[in-house]
Amino acid sequence: MESAWAFLARARAILENIPIKSLPGLVYLIAIAFGFFFRIHQIDSRSFWLDEAYSWTMATRFTFSEILERTAGDFHPPAYFLALKCWIIVFGQSEAAQRALSVVFDLLTMPLLYLLCCEAVVHRPGSVTGTGMTANSGGLLATALYAASGVHIHWSSEVRMYSMATCFTVASSWLLLRSISGMALKSWIAYTISATLLLYTHNYSVFVICGQMFFLAADLRRAWKAETKNSHRVGQQRNMRLDRSLYSSMVVFLVVFLSFAPWLIVLLRQVRQAQSGYWISKMDWLTVSRTWLSLLIHENTRPETRDQILAVMVSMISIAVIICFRWYSKNQGGTLVLTMIASPLLGSSVVSCLFLPIIAPRHYLATMAFFFCVLAYVIHTLLPRGLATIFATWLLINFFYLNHRFVDDLRISEDSGAKAAVECIASQIQDSDSIAVANQEMLLSTRYYAFRLLGISQLDRGRAPKLFESIALVSWLGSAVIDKRDQISASEISEAVSRRIWVVGATGDTPRSLGDLSAADWELKATFAFNQNFYFEREIRLWLFARREP
Repeated sequence: MESAWAFLARARAILENIPIKSLPGLVYLIAIAFGFFFRIHQIDSRSFWLDEAYSWTMATRFTFSEILERTAGDFHPPAYFLALKCWIIVFGQSEAAQRALSVVFDLLTMPLLYLLCCEAVVHRPGSVTGTGMTANSGGLLATALYAASGVHIHWSSEVRMYSMATCFTVASSWLLLRSISGMALKSWIAYTISATLLLYTHNYSVFVICGQMFFLAADLRRAWKAETKNSHRVGQQRNMRLDRSLYSSMVVFLVVFLSFAPWLIVLLRQVRQAQSGYWISKMDWLTVSRTWLSLLIHENTRPETRDQILAVMVSMISIAVIICFRWYSKNQGGTLVLTMIASPLLGSSVVSCLFLPIIAPRHYLATMAFFFCVLAYVIHTLLPRGLATIFATWLLINFFYLNHRFVDDLRISEDSGAKAAVECIASQIQDSDSIAVANQEMLLSTRYYAFRLLGISQLDRGRAPKLFESIALVSWLGSAVIDKRDQISASEISEAVSRRIWVVGATGDTPRSLGDLSAADWELKATFAFNQNFYFEREIRLWLFARREP
């Protein structure tokens, strides 16, 4: 009970230090409120795409033990799918309900980012730098930039593990900083739990944990050098503290490693599997550098929108690099924040260029959160308080404008994707109709909307949409949740009692099965086309075949 009251007291102290009455604090809080609104606005308007439907399939089709087994054949750890399964049991399977889990993790990231930035800038809430910046103002600006970031707004409402990974990354970093500052046992325990959960959430977390280990080793080395230099003044007490810090960190990382060791074997097998065929193209240092410059740009953003963002960000990054060297030498927090930016960037880049291309902009969502800390520090360090507020406000407005452009690029208000295709089927379907899928990318999302709109369970082998057998399964297109029972051949279709069959595919699909259906027994009655939400998913095509009369 005492610990609970102590926690509430600390929470109250933090809230009291938030500069609500100041102009910068008010602006930043308004930006955070707008960010919250955009995260829940039209959360169920976009159609599920391949990855979201994959998450739904994994969470609903299999038991908890089967999820562990199936994810071993995927490219992601199991923690998110297990959490999603529990979430669905409580809140249901609607688009809004499933996407809400990611929104919750994204909202939890905001106060954690605020606390991290406060701790990293000047070590304690309410402290003031030489420029008059409070840690609270800096933390609030970093949180506001995160809230206004279009790429975070988008991925916060995806049924994927990216928000969860970002939350645990920020949480583990903050807890690590608190652990080495206060040496409290409960902080080390909390860090161990968050780091372990992070490792089981996303494979990129390996770079994060390695960066944290590097930071801790560098910090201990700096402390030992200072101890050696001032040993005549500090005495034995300081040595004991350093010894305790060293032993504590070694024990913590050993526990984290042993907790992740069972899945590490699976991860190495997944890497070998990905080397035989992966969805990311081969990369070199030029393509990697382009990815770095586009960290604040969603991968689906149009080129003209990208140019606007890059013009702003290149200048900001240039300034930030100069200031970062000063920050690095000032305190532990600055070192940790910079390490959390550099370790995923450099680690994934080396792996992508030398071994396996693994870089995609959405994998850097956590990295971008730390970059906002740097950006907040730079703004309030370089500029006087009034000018810093003006510039930060201008930057936030631009972030929201670019998010609006991005939403417009996705045509979010239009009925598109697999949802529109199945709605078309639902409006004309007859009792004896069958549904087949001519494109592996479309199978899982078609199944989801067949379940939502037609009441067809994915476990209903007789009526559930099936994939044409002639299509070779691609590992990164859902083969971990698709088996032989989910496929159907043209001969099976011809032998079925169905008088009509709906075929869901995409532009350019010409599988042999469609040719077979166009033979003497079947006649093409209608063709439909629907927009897609993502640039890499082509226009959806829907064909209606009817059996010819004898």
